Amino acid sequence: MREPHHPAAIKTSAPSLEGVIERPRLVSALARMPAVAKWLQAASGTGKSTLAISYARSRVKPFAWYRLDERDNDPAIFYEEFAGAVGAQLQLTDALPGFSAGDHDRQPMFARGFFSALAAQLDEAALIVLDDMHRLTAGSMLSSLAELIGLAGKRIELLLVSEATPPTAFFDAIAARRLALMNDADLRFNIDECKAMTAALRIDAAQSEHIAALTGGHAGALVLACELLRGTDPRSALAIETVERIHSHLLSRLIERMPPPRRELLLKTAFVTQLTRPIAATLAGSEAGQQLDALVESGLLRRVGARPTEVFEAHGLVRQAMQALVRERLGQPEAFALAERTATALIGHDQSEAAFALLVEIGSTARAIGVMQQLAEDHAAHGQADLLMSAIAKLPLPEVRSNAWLCFWTGQALLPIDEEQARIWFGYAYSAFEAAGDLSGMRLAVASVVTAFEVEWGDLRELDRWLACHSDAGGDTPIAVVDRFEGSLIMGIMCAAFVRCRYPPQIDPDALVGRLRVLLEAPSAWLSDDQRVQAARLVIQHGNVFKQDELAQVASIATRSLVDASAGSALHRARWLVTAAYAYWSPATRRARSRI
Repeated sequence: MREPHHPAAIKTSAPSLEGVIERPRLVSALARMPAVAKWLQAASGTGKSTLAISYARSRVKPFAWYRLDERDNDPAIFYEEFAGAVGAQLQLTDALPGFSAGDHDRQPMFARGFFSALAAQLDEAALIVLDDMHRLTAGSMLSSLAELIGLAGKRIELLLVSEATPPTAFFDAIAARRLALMNDADLRFNIDECKAMTAALRIDAAQSEHIAALTGGHAGALVLACELLRGTDPRSALAIETVERIHSHLLSRLIERMPPPRRELLLKTAFVTQLTRPIAATLAGSEAGQQLDALVESGLLRRVGARPTEVFEAHGLVRQAMQALVRERLGQPEAFALAERTATALIGHDQSEAAFALLVEIGSTARAIGVMQQLAEDHAAHGQADLLMSAIAKLPLPEVRSNAWLCFWTGQALLPIDEEQARIWFGYAYSAFEAAGDLSGMRLAVASVVTAFEVEWGDLRELDRWLACHSDAGGDTPIAVVDRFEGSLIMGIMCAAFVRCRYPPQIDPDALVGRLRVLLEAPSAWLSDDQRVQAARLVIQHGNVFKQDELAQVASIATRSLVDASAGSALHRARWLVTAAYAYWSPATRRARSRI
């Protein structure tokens, strides 16, 4: 199965100080703050991240850098990637606890254990920098990071960098003086700093004066925009209009002076958030990648990471301004077409999540749903239900419900954490398959519904209806061995038989169970580890229901390794243990042991 694209360099690479003046007055101000955790807040483009890396390097202690993004609102992603980043940068010797589906309902408790395990491995004090904190919006994740602040002390110092004020989850830490705010620092460049900055960027004296005049004494157009917008709600119409006017004016003048290849690159990649050399070549021609270094030197792009995983980014304000210029120069229809071509290029370079975000942004709903359908399978396999549901929330529900496969994979993603909601989404999938006349899809969806009912009993009147639908969709007939979803379909037949206490006459129960036991030996035959553990439990359950005690005993022993290896969620492993215990202590088994 294809791994989702998410370059590690984006998460762990701190901004480079090459060509950037360090600012000791601000570093000293941060150092003087007495709390063990510090919150650095300033507008986009003012140099927060550069200041943070200057501070980190001044502390003379190991430090780990982690950049948050929207994906980190899903705990399954955050804890895995944070553990990998911090473990590598701080050279931890032991693995940190892994987040599973069973931890969703107890995230604060898991967070305490996770961060305590991190602190216990630190032989000396370390600094952890969490950049772009404003991208974290999920309440459960904010509460989890509040636990990290609570553990900060002799071994952990924290620096949290954000464009926004701390959310309410951190208010207790602020009140207890464990989290100090630096939200009043004047990050504007003075005249000397501006001259030093332009000199470091190898801009000659004439250009330096021109840039200073353009930006009111700041090192770049971004800082000017932030100054003009200070105290303005960034979501207001006035702020949006001001940003577009400033950048349309300033960037137009800068772009007009650029060599044509560089100008074309900026315009044709205006809708890319994280640009790579191959994507630049796809959108702007084979020579476009050579212009990226010059754009970094001019301050319009910043480089994150190093080859071959380097990524080039424009600040949010620059990107917004470039898009405004595209619309102004090309017109709205052509700008929309460019955004569509950009999404196609992103998908071709394994950045489907970025393509989805862009398609949602421009209102291309049908394509966005198609992209999310492809991503949903990965999200389900990797336990990323929160990320999937967050993406679906950006789409119109009626149109989502008409996409059968998106609904099916959403049900699969929810099954380990909320079986009632999983049944609802499998029901949506069934209706969409039915509307399309797809009988095999209907059978798969209804088999998944019946299986979800078996593991977590709901309204039995609903179960009766779904059992009837299962039969109508061909659920009582044999399954082709070549079917990709053979395991899911077998589980549906077995769960329906458990309720009815009989198998359909067309089905050979022994052959069916035998085939399922063969599939259990092949991890690739299953949609997730949870499903595999669930199937192992159903083999034991079959022996319990149909009085095949020897089968239940043998199956318990044969599949015990799945539980011992912690495959799947704690919930499904616990259900396996309960079913296996029943098989061991059943009356027939006890009588057999008593005769030995």
